[in-house]
Amino acid sequence: MADEDRSNQYLKVTDKSGKLLAVGDKGTKKAVLTGIDGGTRYAEGDLKAVFDTDGDNALSPEASDPADVPAVMALNVPGAPAIKLTAKDGAIDYEITAPEDDGAPSSGSSDITEYDLYLKARSDNWPDEPTQTLTPDKLTGTLDQLANGTEYTVGVIAVNLVGRSDLQATGASDHATPVAPTTTTTTTVAPTTTTTTTTVKP
Repeated sequence: MADEDRSNQYLKVTDKSGKLLAVGDKGTKKAVLTGIDGGTRYAEGDLKAVFDTDGDNALSPEASDPADVPAVMALNVPGAPAIKLTAKDGAIDYEITAPEDDGAPSSGSSDITEYDLYLKARSDNWPDEPTQTLTPDKLTGTLDQLANGTEYTVGVIAVNLVGRSDLQATGASDHATPVAPTTTTTTTVAPTTTTTTTTVKP
């Protein structure tokens, strides 16, 4: 089957014993293994890739010879980060706390590629596109040019190679209302000076 058109075939993944683990969609050359803990590592050859002529949950007589899948680590969607807001004059400061589960907590390093920040008036719907996209080391910042007296909601999503965290998760959004600074006026009253003239007759 090496010379056949892969666009009409299905990628299937098996373990070393030949047990079928996943079947991809026709022509995509992809297959997704599910139910695996994030951080699980497979050495080269632990998984095998096979192209087949059908999408059945078994290998057909027309299946290609199995090929070793390179070493790979399983990754899940990251947990939700948390965000805390502080209102300022026409602006809001934010501080993001990274999630404990980045999709592969046992890998020993962060697998989050970016954070997407969303801003809206509290009564509005979430925008389709993020207001800012942040690198994983940029967890604090300021959103400015905001209207004083308007209550805003700011939400954050963690992103890795598999997917995105839940914007509706507890702690993933916060509210704040920018306010103008209070102006204090001080009035200084000059003291009244009284002059008394005394006339002495000779």
